[in-house]
Amino acid sequence: MANTALVWIRDDFRIQNNDALTYASNQHDIVTAVFIFNSNIFDHKREAQKWWVSKSLENFKSDLKKLNIGLEIIKDDEINFFSKIKSNNKISVYWNKVYEPTELEKDKKIGADFFNEEY
Repeated sequence: MANTALVWIRDDFRIQNNDALTYASNQHDIVTAVFIFNSNIFDHKREAQKWWVSKSLENFKSDLKKLNIGLEIIKDDEINFFSKIKSNNKISVYWNKVYEPTELEKDKKIGADFFNEEY
C-alpha cells in the first residue's frame, strides 16, 4: 500500500464521520485532501453557491491543518484530473460515495479508469 493518500472532497466538509478521510488517515502517513473546482458545475449563475463553497473550504482547511492534513483546490474536470494521476501507483485515492445519479456515473468512470475496467 502506498504511504501517501489523496482524499477527494466533494461538498462534504466534515472532519468527523467522514469515512474516506478517517480511513486514509488511519492507513497512511501522508494525507492530502483535494477539492476539484469544476467550472462546468459552478457556472456564472451560482455566485451564492461559490461563496458558500469558498467559505466552507476556508474553515475546512483550518480544521484539516490541525490534523496535519493539507488541502489542495484544483480547477479541473474530475474525470480529467483523476485520469492524470491514475498511473501514479505511489498514491492511494479515496472518496465518499454520493448517491446522486450523475455522481454515481462519475464514480463508475473514475473507478473504471483506476482499475482498468470497461466502463
